[in-house]
This record gives sequence, C-alpha cells and structure tokens, in this order.
Amino acid sequence: MNSLLQFAQNSIGIPFKENGRGDTNGWDCWGLCVNAFKLKGIDLNVYEHVQTMDVQMAIDEITQQVRNWIPIPPGEERSWDVIHFRPAHIGIVVKPGRMLHVTAGVDTCLGSYHHPEWEPKILGFYRHGQLS
Repeated sequence: MNSLLQFAQNSIGIPFKENGRGDTNGWDCWGLCVNAFKLKGIDLNVYEHVQTMDVQMAIDEITQQVRNWIPIPPGEERSWDVIHFRPAHIGIVVKPGRMLHVTAGVDTCLGSYHHPEWEPKILGFYRHGQLS
C-alpha cells in the first residue's frame, strides 16, 4: 500500500481543529497537508505568523512557499497533488477524482472533488516541486 493511501486510511475521522497543525488531535486543511507531506520528507511551512497576525511576515512566508508549487492542468493531477478551492480550502489528491480533506464541521474524510459541492470551487491543482 502506498504511503498516502495508508496515511489517508489512518487519518479518516480526525476532527477539524482551527489552526491545527502538529498532531492527530485535530487539524485544519493545511495542517492535514503539513502532516501528510512529512511522509515524503517535505517540511511545509506551518504559517505560524498567520495566527499571530504579523501580516507582512505571513505574506513573506506564503510568497516563499508558493515558489515550491507547480500548477498542474486539470486532468493531469495525480496522487500527492494539492487541490486549491475557493474561498480558502485545500485537499490532497489520493488518486484522480478522490481527495483527502477536512473542513469545519466535517472530520477528515475521503471524497470526490468532482462532486457538485466541490468541482465548481476548484481554483487549481498544484504539485510540490520536490515531487515533480
């Protein structure tokens, strides 16, 4: 079994926690990605300055991190790609058509990003530069 599928199976049911980043007691969508990408040896920025409202520092951190992500055309996504949704949500492609994600009020789960709730909100697919 691949590491992402095993991570997904172990993560199902972990609750949403606002600004949750570091453990399985709860996380938000970015915290889910932070923990998943550790399996690939990729340390994603946790954006701790976003929480402290140091806006310029947060902008600097996010700008630096964005340089690590490569846009992927729809239909070419694969496992480990990240899906960006509006207004402010992300999920991880487990396999084409399926994502792992967590949102307020909904524990970590697998779902279809082609579902009518999600597909119209897709802003793009991105692959971390270390995985291309």
